[in-house]
Amino acid sequence: MSNQSGCCINNPVCPAPCHTLRLVQSTAHAPAGDDRIVVSHIVNSLDTISRDHPQAGTVLIGDFNRLRDSAILSYPLKQVVKPPTRKAAILDKIYTNLWEWYEQPVILPNIVRSDHRAVAMSATFNNKREIGKDVVLVTRSQDPIGKALLAQTLQNFN
Repeated sequence: MSNQSGCCINNPVCPAPCHTLRLVQSTAHAPAGDDRIVVSHIVNSLDTISRDHPQAGTVLIGDFNRLRDSAILSYPLKQVVKPPTRKAAILDKIYTNLWEWYEQPVILPNIVRSDHRAVAMSATFNNKREIGKDVVLVTRSQDPIGKALLAQTLQNFN
């Protein structure tokens, strides 16, 4: 069962809790493209989204054509594709901070006329992940009596 955003609800085989997914972004970097512009855009996008969702996870996928990715790796994201995807190079990559939630990516044959091999990554259902901790939230009463008691306590404090 899922809600309108595709989020799993009470589904024991859901690969990750809904609040863990921050960004799934696909990108392509032209071989002659400016690395600085592409990396800056990616890191700025990650920063923008992580401000609203600081505990969420990231999956960034794409054809990166020898992109200098040190800023992405220091975000910190881990590049999980290990076998080559085009000749002897790893051009199609997956960067994530959720690597423990997924199996090692599998390299598949080329699709249609592409000179790149396809990459597939599947969710894992192991129990090695750390179970979340309960968070206790304490809030003040919002009713008029609670507000009056707070005001009286603050007056008597000094």
